[in-house]
Amino acid sequence: MGLKEKKKAWNEKIKEGREKDVQEMKRLWSEGKKDLKRSWKETKQELKIHLKKRMRNKAQPRKSRILGNNGLKRIEIQWIKNGKKNV
Repeated sequence: MGLKEKKKAWNEKIKEGREKDVQEMKRLWSEGKKDLKRSWKETKQELKIHLKKRMRNKAQPRKSRILGNNGLKRIEIQWIKNGKKNV
């Protein structure tokens, strides 16, 4: 197996991991939307726990861009716009 094939396989693994992250985030997000009393803090905690679990999987060389801090901030802004933030 040449270097190119190894790199390709590695990138496929990473891509697969990112897709799983997106699905998990969407699932958590839709659960949060169903329960309006649920605070952003709780949802953010769940997303962070999910991210930590993904980080243990060595197929992900760096923090997922989707669930990184900027991603969480973007979601938080959306959450505030939807009037769900418990202030």
